[in-house]
Order: sequence, then structure tokens, then C-alpha cells
Amino acid sequence: MDQNINFEGNEHRPLLGSNLDDSVPWSEDDRWWIRIPVRQWLFLGGIGQRLIHSFKRDYTHAFLIFVPIGLFTDSLCVENYWKLGLNCIALLALQSTFISTAESTWLFSSQTVANVLTEMLPNVFPILVGVVCITNGYIMSAQYFTIGVLITHLLVGPGCCFLIGGIRHSERHINSATAITMSQLILMISAPFIVSSALSFSIYYANDYERRVYFLAYASSAILLAFQLIWLIFKYKTHTYLFQPFTETEEDGASSGRSTIFENVDMSPQSRAAYILWLAMVLVFAIKCTDSLLSINGLLYGVPFFYGVLLPLSISAPGIIKTYHLAKAGQMDLVIHLTVDTAIGLSFFTLPILILFSANIAMTISNFTIFMNVLLFMTVLTVARIIKDGIINYLKGCMCLALYLIIAIALYLYPGSVGDLL
Repeated sequence: MDQNINFEGNEHRPLLGSNLDDSVPWSEDDRWWIRIPVRQWLFLGGIGQRLIHSFKRDYTHAFLIFVPIGLFTDSLCVENYWKLGLNCIALLALQSTFISTAESTWLFSSQTVANVLTEMLPNVFPILVGVVCITNGYIMSAQYFTIGVLITHLLVGPGCCFLIGGIRHSERHINSATAITMSQLILMISAPFIVSSALSFSIYYANDYERRVYFLAYASSAILLAFQLIWLIFKYKTHTYLFQPFTETEEDGASSGRSTIFENVDMSPQSRAAYILWLAMVLVFAIKCTDSLLSINGLLYGVPFFYGVLLPLSISAPGIIKTYHLAKAGQMDLVIHLTVDTAIGLSFFTLPILILFSANIAMTISNFTIFMNVLLFMTVLTVARIIKDGIINYLKGCMCLALYLIIAIALYLYPGSVGDLL
């Protein structure tokens, strides 16, 4: 049978015979009252298919309906509780949409560029929220948010994954060399926060306090960015064998090579321009949602809990969902990799960017409170010890979640004004 036969047509298309391919498609019919509706229907059908495919790929896109609602909460005069919930859900959907759109429309085919973008994309929204907070003068809020996002990524994501993966797959093992390397990197994450805070507390009454603090801010930012570059070279160039997924069966081992999430999509320049415009609109919407959240400014739950727990949870949700699906498949090695990658990016890329931005406008966020430093150090120490032996089970997941709940309760009870004194 001829595969090129056109089964579309009009009332003149013969039902029998060998000339079925001579019929005219309805979308090309000479009669405009048939051609135009059919073309519109096909166009809308194509959009519907793309939306369905997008929702199947990432169901958080369904939350995009909350974006316009969240943007108009001020005009609607709704309660602060509704404003908080709607804007947090909108931020979750916007970040997920931004990452997935950027991944599928990346313009370059270089694997190196794709690897770098893989590391940088999860840091875009934390940087954006931090910059908005600093621009509006909420330095303490930016500090709580920065450490809160880091704690959330280190405890909630791995905690849920270890718990689900441990229940479904009992106990999993990852490469011991990789586990040791990851645990050592996690221990270093807290260093930039603690050193800067220690200097600020030690020389607070010195005559040239500001000059020394700003010098340390610029110097530490440059060193952290340089270390981020060294980490990328170490991971993708010189020691790639350490970061290939470790599998326990030959079937898994056949596909153990690291696969990139980027695909070179063949699309027209107009489509690329439309996607880039959409990315810009997503960032603008995210800024508007963040401004709306700043108008609440901890009135409901207090500044530490709002910026240290609630807002980081909405920002971290897409990454947590991604690691959850990996845990269900038993890929605990990839869960560890994603967790450490995100934490390193937050500590060695997001933090120096925010420090440089705040220093350029005569402010600094490097002097974190003692309370927040203690919370971060306990988190880093716990996670590093948990993954060091390379054994993953549900008990370790419960440990991470229990520690996070204790930290969340402490932030809820912690008065924001005390942070100015400590």
C-alpha cells in the first residue's frame, strides 16, 4: 500500500479507486470558509499536543496558572497567606519552566558549554531572588535565604531520596572513591560563610572595619569563583571517571555513561527567538513574584522562617522532584552527584556573585549570624558523614529529614531582631 496516500480531502475525494493521492487536503482547500477553520484547528491542535508533551515531561508546568494569579494578588487585595502561597507556587513553576526551556533551546552544540550550563542553570533563581532582596535593602533576608537554600538542598532533597530509595531498594552502594570526594567537597562548603563571619565579628570595633570587610569580600569572591572553575575542570576534563554513574549490574553498567540533559533541537530562528523571549518573560515574572513576596517581608511567620524555610523550599522544589524520580529508579549515585553539584554551585558561584553585587552598592552580606553559621556547619557535617561510606538506606534519609525539621522549628522560634546582635 502506498504510504504517501493523502486521506484528507473534501466531498470530491473518491472513496474507491487508485487515485486517492490526487485529493486536496482540507487545509489547502480553495474555499476560505473551509481552509481557514481547518488551519486554525490544526494550529491549536499542535499547541495542545505540545502542552500535553510538556506536562508529561514536567508536570510542574501545570502550576503556571498560578503565575498571573500571583502577579495580581496586590490588585485583588487578598490576604497575606494567599499572597504567600500563590507566589511561592508561581516561583516553583517559573523556575522549572526556565530550566526546561533553557535546556531544550540551547543554541550551542559544544559539550563543554552544555556541561557548564548544566551547573549554572539551577543557580539562576537563587541569584535572582538574592539580588532582588539586596536591591530592596533586605540584607538579613538575603542572608537567611542564601543559607536556607543551601540547607534545603543538602537535607530535604537527599533526605526524601534516601528514604524513598531505601524503602524501595533496601540498601544501595555508590563508588567509594566518589563518596569520599563528595564528602570532602561538602565539608568545604561552609568555609566561605564561617571565615567571613569570623572576621566581621573579630574586627567589628576596628577603625578600618569596612575596608577590611570589603577587601575580604572581593578577595574571597574571586577565590571562590576560581575554585568553581577548577571544580568544573576536575569533573569534566581530568577526573571524569570519578563521576560516571556507579551501577551494580551489568545491565545498568551498559548505560553508565553520563548523559547530558541538553538536546540540539532543530528549530527555526523565529522559534528560537520566541523561546528566548519567553525566557526573558519568565525572569521578569519571577522578579515580580519576588517583589510581591518582599512586600510581606516575614509578617506572617517572621523573617528567619520565611526566608530560611518557606522561600527556599519553593525555589528548591524542582531539584527535589528531579532527585526524587532518580531515587525511585534506584540511581542513588546520581542523587549524590546532583546534591553536591547544586550545593557547590550555591556556595562557590551564587554566594560570590551576591557578595560582589552587595559590595558594589556599599553593602555586604558576608557577615552571616552565628546562629546561621552553626546551622549550616551542622548540616554540612551531618551530610558529609552520611555519604562518606557510600552506603545509602532509609535510616540516613530519616536522619536528614529529622535534622531539617529541627532547623525549621528553630528558625520559626528565632526572632529576626536577634540576628542584628549576633
